[in-house]
Amino acid sequence: MVQHKPNPSRLALVALAGSLLATATIFVSFIHVPLVEVTGHGIGSTLWRNSLRCLGYMGPILIGLPPTFWAERRLRRGIHDELWTEAELDRVRTLVQKPFWRWFSFGLIAVCLFLFVFRQGFNLGFFIGMLIYPSQVAMRIRQLVTPAEAPKILLREWQSSKPIHSEHWGEVRQDGDTSIA
Repeated sequence: MVQHKPNPSRLALVALAGSLLATATIFVSFIHVPLVEVTGHGIGSTLWRNSLRCLGYMGPILIGLPPTFWAERRLRRGIHDELWTEAELDRVRTLVQKPFWRWFSFGLIAVCLFLFVFRQGFNLGFFIGMLIYPSQVAMRIRQLVTPAEAPKILLREWQSSKPIHSEHWGEVRQDGDTSIA
């Protein structure tokens, strides 16, 4: 069986689409999901009663996260194994360096803050975490495809320099001040 080389642009799009699908959980929260009729008491019946809500809230997350993680892992492995040329990776760079991802997340956070103010019982922390997820995925992909710069050497050849030596260490100053200037 012949193994085909994956397309880095397609992998980046799959990762970003999965993150957007996981973010769709926020929009499911606007829909009224009815409770299932249950006879009985206890945690089992409570979970069954809220099963449609759990499925509605967790469904997009459970469907969106695996493709995102899979595509990021394949992209990371392909870059590490140098499967692609710089021209192929340039297309991915232009895709993830667009300011759209940042503005998209800011817009969703503004919607979330609006809902927090005007809708009672809105869980702000979870939703903000989910709303910035597409931006985080775009930043991780940007870090993967951006070539690392060589670190700047601040102290060149510091091992060959002589140790610091002073004839006056520990002595009191002429003006009587022992503090460090």
